[in-house]
Parts: sequence; C-alpha cells; structure tokens
Amino acid sequence: MHSLRARMFASTLAALALTLALTIAIGAVLTRRQVDQSQAANIARRADDLAHQRRQNVNYKTQNEVVGNVRTMIERRPAFRTLVPNVNRSSDGETTYLGQRQLYSYRTLPHRGLLLLRPASLQSAAWRPFLGDLLLAALAGVILAAALSFVVARSIARPIRRVANAARPSSRRSRRRSTR
Repeated sequence: MHSLRARMFASTLAALALTLALTIAIGAVLTRRQVDQSQAANIARRADDLAHQRRQNVNYKTQNEVVGNVRTMIERRPAFRTLVPNVNRSSDGETTYLGQRQLYSYRTLPHRGLLLLRPASLQSAAWRPFLGDLLLAALAGVILAAALSFVVARSIARPIRRVANAARPSSRRSRRRSTR
C-alpha cells in the first residue's frame, strides 16, 4: 500500500510540477515581452522629446554622440537610408548598425533626421531581475505542490488501505475453508 501512495504522490507532484514549469515559462515570455515593449517605448519618448526640442530651436548641425548606451545621430535624411525603412517618415523598430542589432527610434526634422539607437541586447539584461522573482515564485509553488501532492495521495490511499486490510482476514478464512 505504501507503493500506491508513493506512486500517487509522484504522479500528482509530476503533474503539478509540469503545470508550474509551463506557467513559469509563459510568465517569463510575457514578462520579457512587456519589458521589451517598455524599452522601445522609452527610446521612442526620448526621440520625441529630442525632436521637439530640435524643432523649437532649428539648427543645421549634425550630431553623432553616445550617452550611456544610447547613440544619438542627427544627419541629413539620406544618411539613414540603410538604417530605417523610410527616411521621410518617423518610425520605431529594430535595425543593424555596425553589425549589431539595435532598437531604433527615428524622427524627421526640417531637412534632417534624428535617429536614436540602443543595443537590443540590453533588453534581456533589463528583464533578468523579473526572472529572479519568477524563479522565487516557482520555488514557493514547488513547495506548495509537494505538500498538496502528499496530502492528496495520503487521503486517497488511506480508504484503499482500510478496504484492503478489511479484505485480508476474509480472504484468509476463505482460503482455509477451501483447503479443508
């Protein structure tokens, strides 16, 4: 009978662990997607702010500087043909610059274009703290699942054991009768 309880415990725990793993995986994907969208929205807001400032104070200076992990480029629009889909229309997305994947936000200016680039690899670094929280929640879930599996397996095995124990004496009596 201990074998039945152990098998029930193991199968229940396995089902709960599989469900938990799937939930954590889906949570990680959704969290990463949300962080990616947040990063893209941040660079777009920054591009909007810089474009607004530049339109208020029109000048024809070009610029190519890196502050932190964001490269800001202001050039004649044709200079951005290989980086953005349409140099005459503002856009956001991903591009490749100097062989690396970059998030970009492009805004049109009078006679110029404004391009902000940020390495796309930073996105994964931004969501890693959330992954730690998800794994902590998974650990708590595993502990809860193990406890719940044990209780369920025990509650199911107990009545079966009682029936088996009750059936044993009667099976011994019937064996004795058949041997006489």
